[in-house]
Amino acid sequence: MKRFNSILQSPIVRGLALIIGVLAGLSAIFARIFPDPSLTRLIAYICLAAVVLFLVITLLEKLVRPESEIAYKYSAKRYGIGYGELTVTCTIRGGGSALIERQVTVEAYSRLSSLETSLLIPEPSTTGKKREFTSRPRIETTTDHNVSIAKVIEQERKQFAEITFSPELREDEIGGFKMTENIPPGVYAIDLSKEELEKRKTPYDYFGWNTDRPTRALHLRVYFPDGVKPKIYGSEVRYAPVMQDITTTRLQYEEQKHIMGPSLVGPEGGRYVLQLDVGFPMIGLIYIVRWQPIPKRVGEAVKAANSVDGGSESIK
Repeated sequence: MKRFNSILQSPIVRGLALIIGVLAGLSAIFARIFPDPSLTRLIAYICLAAVVLFLVITLLEKLVRPESEIAYKYSAKRYGIGYGELTVTCTIRGGGSALIERQVTVEAYSRLSSLETSLLIPEPSTTGKKREFTSRPRIETTTDHNVSIAKVIEQERKQFAEITFSPELREDEIGGFKMTENIPPGVYAIDLSKEELEKRKTPYDYFGWNTDRPTRALHLRVYFPDGVKPKIYGSEVRYAPVMQDITTTRLQYEEQKHIMGPSLVGPEGGRYVLQLDVGFPMIGLIYIVRWQPIPKRVGEAVKAANSVDGGSESIK
């Protein structure tokens, strides 16, 4: 019954019913005006052909433009902008610091002179000391529009940046930029002892991204230091918390069913990479790549094996 009701509520079915009703009414009117049966049959055939044409056009639109693409276009137009491609790379260094790079393709559906970005340090300090970003964000354009950072505001574990476009993006124009930020040491569990790992708030390491704008494709990449290969890893989808310091983690189980991966590839230049690709991620959800930290004694064994085999040094 629920499926039957959803079919009846479909805009396609409603539109088809309206067309059939209108054509049936016109057929009845023409039958009274033109009593010739052959002419009435011709009109009926025309009505039938119109209904079939409507169904064919609808099916072709569904095949060419799936519902997710239609939903993205609708949301982006209402919102004013959309991210065509969003690739976010986390390159973990020795000591647990990381370089975060986002490369964004911005699709403008209205005038756009600036937008705001943010970055959250995922893991709080185990000592209670405030974690601070080690440098100001850097930005460069990937299109003909110039981009610059007008303002940077740093709060507890979070950094906000205002990006300006010159000239401003107009409707149907595409802009793009590459932005890099540095996360301080100690955030990621690299070469930590078992005792140090037990002090961490989160028993596993993770890197995630909060989807706050309509996005066609999200690509997450995590590069590990040379010689570090995660053994246990997976993905997770959470609801974005309204409060930054909220302690509960609300998982989104329905969207999790549609996530495939992450996959481990490499080594690429001595580094293993966890990658997760999400088509049309939902606004208000956080997509996460997670992995089990490698204890210090295991990391040292890997380094020793690399040195024997002539492997490259770990990146500091």
